[in-house]
Amino acid sequence: MPSYVHRGAHITFPQPLSLKDCRTYSFLMDADADALQALCDRCLNQPGEGPLTYRPLLGKVMLVFADIGRSCCLDPPASEIGWMEEIDVAFWIPVVGLKGSSIELLAWFLPYVFVNNGWAMATGRETYGFPKEIGTFVLPKTPQDDARFALDTLAVKVLGPNSQAEVQRLLEVRRTDDRPLGDLAEVWDDVRAAFKVFMETFIGQEGRVHWPGLGIIVEAFRFLVHHEVPMVFLKQFRAARQPGNACFQEIIQAPARLTEFRKMGRLPGEYKLTIEELGTHPVIKDLGLAGTEIDVTSAWFADFDFVMESASS
Repeated sequence: MPSYVHRGAHITFPQPLSLKDCRTYSFLMDADADALQALCDRCLNQPGEGPLTYRPLLGKVMLVFADIGRSCCLDPPASEIGWMEEIDVAFWIPVVGLKGSSIELLAWFLPYVFVNNGWAMATGRETYGFPKEIGTFVLPKTPQDDARFALDTLAVKVLGPNSQAEVQRLLEVRRTDDRPLGDLAEVWDDVRAAFKVFMETFIGQEGRVHWPGLGIIVEAFRFLVHHEVPMVFLKQFRAARQPGNACFQEIIQAPARLTEFRKMGRLPGEYKLTIEELGTHPVIKDLGLAGTEIDVTSAWFADFDFVMESASS
C-alpha cells in the first residue's frame, strides 16, 4: 500500500490509540432480535461477502456514555503530537460471526456513534469504520449531579426537500425518581469478578445462549482470559464519480484491549430512555426498540483504560 500522506491540520491519526481515564455509563435494554438481524444483514452481511455471517447474540442492546479523559496515539512519532479529551456515546449490539454453523467470533457492533470533536470523528471513521458523527452531550461528573444523560445532534425530523437540518435532541436517559446520580450500589475492583457479574446480567447466569441447531455459545467469558473486546465495523467511502456506489468497502475487525481496570459497579435507582423519532436517525426502527420510552433493565458504571489496536479484515 502507498504511504499515508501527512499534511498540515491533518485530523486522522494512526492506530493503535490509547484511551485513559474512561468513565463509562452503560444502560442495558431490550430490543427486537429480528430488527437487529436486519441491521446486521444490511451493514455487515450483504456488503461484506466475507467468510463470516453476523447474527445478533440476543435481543438486547446497550447505550454507553463514555467520558474519556485522555485520548492519544500510542506509538511515535504520532504520540509526540499531544492528547485530547473525548466523549463518545454509542449503541452497542453483541453479535456473533458464524462460518457455516461454527461460531468463530463474539464481538460488538456499533451502528450509531456520536463524539464531541472532529479529530475523534475523522480518526474513527477513516481508520476503523466507526460511523461517528458530531454530538453535544449532558452527563454527570460527580455522584451529586443530576442523574441525566442527553445527546443532541444535527438531524432532520421529517425527511423532505424543504426540511432543514437542525441540532436537536435525539435521546435522554434519566433516573425515574429524579434523585441525583448517587454512589454505586455495588462495586467490584477485580476485572474478572466485575465482568462475570456484568455478563451474567446481560446474557444470563451461565453466560450461554442456546440457538436451535447451533449449540451453545461459551465465548462470552473469553474476555476473562484475554482482556480483549473484539469490535466489527463496515468501513466504506462514497465513490466520487458514482454517488450511489462505494469506492472502498470492507468489514473490519479490531480489538479494544483493556490495560487498566479500576472499578465497575451498578448505578442505584431505575432509569428510562426517551428517544426521538428523527428521519435521519431511525434508531427506534433499526434497533427494534418498543417505542419512544424504553425501560432500562440494568445500569452500570465502569472506570478503566484501554488501547484500540490495529484492525484486521
